[in-house]
Amino acid sequence: MKVGICTGEWLGGFAEMFEQTAILLPGALRDRTLSIASCMLEATDCPQLLGCQGEDTSKKCDRYGFHEECRGDDRHTCKWHPSVAYEQTVTCGADDLWNPTCMTGKFGAQCGSGECSNDGSGCNGDSLEKCSGGVLLRTDCGQVLAGGTCVAAADGALCAVPGAPVCPGWESCDGDTLVRCSKGLSLSRFNCTKLRLDFTCVETDDHAHCGLPLDERVCEHEGFDQYCQGDVAYVCSGGAWFLMDCSTFLDARCYTDEGIAECRSDLSGR
Repeated sequence: MKVGICTGEWLGGFAEMFEQTAILLPGALRDRTLSIASCMLEATDCPQLLGCQGEDTSKKCDRYGFHEECRGDDRHTCKWHPSVAYEQTVTCGADDLWNPTCMTGKFGAQCGSGECSNDGSGCNGDSLEKCSGGVLLRTDCGQVLAGGTCVAAADGALCAVPGAPVCPGWESCDGDTLVRCSKGLSLSRFNCTKLRLDFTCVETDDHAHCGLPLDERVCEHEGFDQYCQGDVAYVCSGGAWFLMDCSTFLDARCYTDEGIAECRSDLSGR
């Protein structure tokens, strides 16, 4: 819950990432990511939690007025989480290994590997290449997915393990297991009961997700239902309430801002 309060990451998304990391990522990257996740779970406040990812939250910024830009090959942006907005510098080629040059395209400053004209994705050997607003983004699939390569699909390309099962749409259910898909290939499987024993995988008209069965829900399942009761933040996920006592985690107060329940210990950083 505290990860969601600090980062805005859905509870299930963090738990799913933690499990899939252990399965899908290659050795060194897997170990680093699991170390970050463990550090985040032990953090006692939001700056410490974000610091687990190497984030320095000391230089605050206005997320509405900040102008994203390239300074040499450093990408400067204002990164926003529910708990704080702060300046972030990404060194292209170091923090983003496969895209060494900071470039300004249609979608602002990005780390890229060249220019391009047609948005879309394709394969160049084992590398996935995507054109995003005139900037070519490259990913070495073998470095981000154990046994992975670039796989061409009818509507683009993606990093996947050769022979990955075919699946429909973006998400589907296999019993209590949520199956995530991309371009017709199964990318990950997550057992929803690992979030709560009474959770299952639920399919609706347009997607699938982890949560309580539809007839047992006590709140709106997508996380839009949030409020404060005293210093306790109530966040709805999967049709069930999850509670966070801000005073015990951040020695803070609970505030509601733009429909989001937040724990804040320093309002000057907003």
